[in-house]
Amino acid sequence: MRLIFRFIITAASNAIALLLLSVYLTDVSISPDPLAITILSVILAAVNLIIRPFLRLLLSPLIILTAGAASFALSAALLYTLDFASNALTISSMRALLISTVIIWLINFILASSARLAYPRS
Repeated sequence: MRLIFRFIITAASNAIALLLLSVYLTDVSISPDPLAITILSVILAAVNLIIRPFLRLLLSPLIILTAGAASFALSAALLYTLDFASNALTISSMRALLISTVIIWLINFILASSARLAYPRS
């Protein structure tokens, strides 16, 4: 049940982050279709909750050696993969990719922390 709650919070925060990115960054464009935004946010949430932990485990020595910079690079690579695989998301520059990674991480962190405070473990 907790994993489902985390998935919903992550998908919602990804949708908010993607909408903010498309409004404030000129190098990021997202399809205006609400279904496309929903699909993108669900895919990004699934990647972050299922695939990313395995990749972090595989890359843990590199993450330790780089003091976490490899974890940021992994997040950026996953976002770039989503951009490459989807026609609904277009990130035109490396600068926009890095800023997008930071903004998505920050919004996910804030909303996940708020959810943990509102609904603590029982």
